[in-house]
Amino acid sequence: MAVIAEVTGRPDGQVFMGNMAAALQTGGFATSSDDLVLTEPGWTLFSIDFAADDAIFLDIGAKTDLASAPFSYQRQFDTARRILRMRLSDFLDLGERCPVGEPLVHLFNMGHCGSTLLHHVFNRSGQAWCLSEPLVTFDLAMNRDALSADRLTALMRAGLRMLRFFPGIAGRRLVVKHFSQVNTIIPECHQAEPDATCLFLYRSGEAWCNSLYGFYQRLAGGGLELLPEDRAFSWLMMSADTPLSALDDVVDMAAPVVTFDSLAAVAWSLQLQSHARARAANVPLHSFRYEELIADRAASLAQVFNWCGLQPDGIAAGLAAFDEDSHKGAVTSHARAVEQLDEVSRSRIRQIFAHPKIKVTGRERLA
Repeated sequence: MAVIAEVTGRPDGQVFMGNMAAALQTGGFATSSDDLVLTEPGWTLFSIDFAADDAIFLDIGAKTDLASAPFSYQRQFDTARRILRMRLSDFLDLGERCPVGEPLVHLFNMGHCGSTLLHHVFNRSGQAWCLSEPLVTFDLAMNRDALSADRLTALMRAGLRMLRFFPGIAGRRLVVKHFSQVNTIIPECHQAEPDATCLFLYRSGEAWCNSLYGFYQRLAGGGLELLPEDRAFSWLMMSADTPLSALDDVVDMAAPVVTFDSLAAVAWSLQLQSHARARAANVPLHSFRYEELIADRAASLAQVFNWCGLQPDGIAAGLAAFDEDSHKGAVTSHARAVEQLDEVSRSRIRQIFAHPKIKVTGRERLA
């Protein structure tokens, strides 16, 4: 049996996504049927609490629009009315009883490469229903080293099936725009739903580092030089909790000065390595670049829609998304001006890209 409680409040200000479930203020918990999350409209899978061995669901109401949210987890947190906790063993059982549904589309991406823009394109087109950054897949990626491949795949399978019950999907094709951290588990995502379409959106290195730096400024108010207390967390997030040994002989984390751009350059190379591992595991990735998407919008979307098996009729409507801020309404809105990386930073990035430990063949264009 699950347990359920009313959400009575939430703290003011920004809450880190990993702390959101614990930050919700609730009344007392009572027992509930596991099936409630599938039979009562408005329930949404939120996250996995591995410490408690629980899957967490939030009731956001049947009319809450997650499709327009640049970050679905934030809107779930902001609108949650009730919270339900279910044992992971029961979660897996429930997932097995869920209908598989039409094959979904994975939008894997390295972040800061137009993925949120493409999320809005899909939704405006009317041909698909795109969910941006469900927290549950982030949790699986960040805990990948503690999970066997079979368990990770099983949890992913159950989670993906339950995403199809989100309010607003209305029978449309589901597109899941993942966190960049999920690139570390692309093979497991593919194994969870072998018939899914797998897209991979990326961006050239220097531009990616610059965009990530802007995001960091908007989200955390950080600067180029990382304080000692901020270095480990910055690396954890941008590298998907890759061991610090990846920085050995490249970036000295104990140096008096450590810059954001240096860590970003190494993190960008890790994204390409994730892509290469997925290809080596025979994941059928359709890879394309942000630069191509922007240079020829209609042709790029026609190719993407064809890969996804979507009718091209909605492309014209989808193109309107290019005229708006993809992060509109979020703390990371592009309306806020930020500092750009200067030539000193860009030179430092190029030096790291050329480092024997970092260099990746074809780093500007993926086959």
